[in-house]
Amino acid sequence: MKKQTLMLVAMIAMVISSMVVSNAAVAPNLMADIPFDFIAENRTMPAGRYTISETSTRGVIEVSSFDKNTRALVHVSMERGSKRIEASHLEFRRYGDRYFLSTVKTDGLESWMLVPESSNERKAAQDAKYLAGRDVKPQIVQVQAKK
Repeated sequence: MKKQTLMLVAMIAMVISSMVVSNAAVAPNLMADIPFDFIAENRTMPAGRYTISETSTRGVIEVSSFDKNTRALVHVSMERGSKRIEASHLEFRRYGDRYFLSTVKTDGLESWMLVPESSNERKAAQDAKYLAGRDVKPQIVQVQAKK
């Protein structure tokens, strides 16, 4: 019985992962001019022009400066909505003057990439809470992107 259950769980996991891969595979590279320093995968990235592209590793995207001098590999998960995204954009969670890459959305798709909260972001949230004396929700900042 245990063996059959494990086989069933493995098969379900394979089906789900193939669905995620197929959704991710249709997302083209994006380019965005980001007017502020930001943090991606615990790495500080200076303001500038960036490309966001998929890697051959499932659940990992590459965020690289246009000149390729700055680069981060970022773990993402896929989220699916009920309607198509109208305009490509990146979303950042902002705490004070610190911006954290949080979402990558591509026009024409019904799914998007979510960046999990990093240890640096959790610390920034705690610092903001300490300064405010209460829980602080991050400001969501959008930056337009294009294919």
